Amino acid sequence: MSRIPRTPTSKNSLWGSRSESDLSTTASARNSGESNVTTRNKRPRMNSSPEGPSSSPGFPSGDLRTDLLNMLSDWKRDHDRRLDEWKISLDDTLSKLVTEVTQLKKECQEIKNTNRDIENGMKFMNEQHEELSSKVKNLEGQKKVNSEAINNLETKIQGLQFLSRVATIEVRNIPHYDSENFESLLSILTRIGKELDLTIYSKELRDIYRLPGKPGTARPIVAEFSCVHTRNELLSRVRKPMCF
Repeated sequence: MSRIPRTPTSKNSLWGSRSESDLSTTASARNSGESNVTTRNKRPRMNSSPEGPSSSPGFPSGDLRTDLLNMLSDWKRDHDRRLDEWKISLDDTLSKLVTEVTQLKKECQEIKNTNRDIENGMKFMNEQHEELSSKVKNLEGQKKVNSEAINNLETKIQGLQFLSRVATIEVRNIPHYDSENFESLLSILTRIGKELDLTIYSKELRDIYRLPGKPGTARPIVAEFSCVHTRNELLSRVRKPMCF
């Protein structure tokens, strides 16, 4: 096979290699001068890119920003609405609490007034009880005095009854007449004395009356003499014909 001659490669050719022949020398020189420098290849700006800060990578686009603002505005409105509702609910609750507290205060005041009235009533009842106790003691003392007075009166009455019996006679079996009185009964006793030959005067009688009894029966006539001697004389004359 024949050999075809080739054109030698130029050093400035676009397809040529740009690597260094001495890699150790190049690396050491690069390390000594740029060991602490970090380089970044920027993308070249295009003439058609938008102007202004919004075109920078840190800011969102116009539509996204509007959406965010609308979202924040909606959130703020919703938050304000909830705050208003919460405030209305809280005001209503506070109003109810104030009303209930006012009602409780009113009821407490009524209870205090009722307790005060009960205390005044108890005080009045205690005073009335003490007054009644004092009156009862006075009545007991008066009762004791009255009992003693009654006993004395009963003793005196018994004595008077005894004296009355001593100067009293009973006349039995005398028919009852209509419209009897002191004069008619005295007339009966006077006629009895006349039969016994004894004059009986009205001044010698303290009282004369019939004892109570059943209607239609001859009730005894009781004559109370003011002098025991006249009574004894009348009885002696009644008994005298019986002694022979």
